[in-house]
Amino acid sequence: ESLAVSFNTLWRSSLNWGLLKCDRDCAAGAPSAECSCSCPEVDEHLAAGTLDSEKLYHFLNTTSMWDMMHASCDWCIAANTTLAGEREVTTYSFANLTAAENDELMYHVLMLACHPGKVSQMGTPLAGPNDPLFWPVHGAFERVVDYLR
Repeated sequence: ESLAVSFNTLWRSSLNWGLLKCDRDCAAGAPSAECSCSCPEVDEHLAAGTLDSEKLYHFLNTTSMWDMMHASCDWCIAANTTLAGEREVTTYSFANLTAAENDELMYHVLMLACHPGKVSQMGTPLAGPNDPLFWPVHGAFERVVDYLR
């Protein structure tokens, strides 16, 4: 649940850093596909088949997504800080997962961060409970989180 709530911040940060591109001039009746946000650089690697675990980690790290996820869910993100010369370097992974599972979850987090669809006012944490779909979907997320714990 902590990660799900932080996606609004991840989308906003990805947009501010230029990773996420959104059509700001989308017409009112335009199809959703034309108005969706995306990460062109990530999509290029995905189309070319070069989106490996190293690039997944790079995209999540250079946009500080790892830092934000760790701040909102320190029990589900493992942080390993080491010294590189005189500088501290922190590497992240999802806690209690194999390398393959970690790569798969990195992929899904990056895809969610890069393809939020058409972001609207109901996508904010404070307005979410006013969305009619919030309450039925919220229970489903709670069950998934309980299952994972």
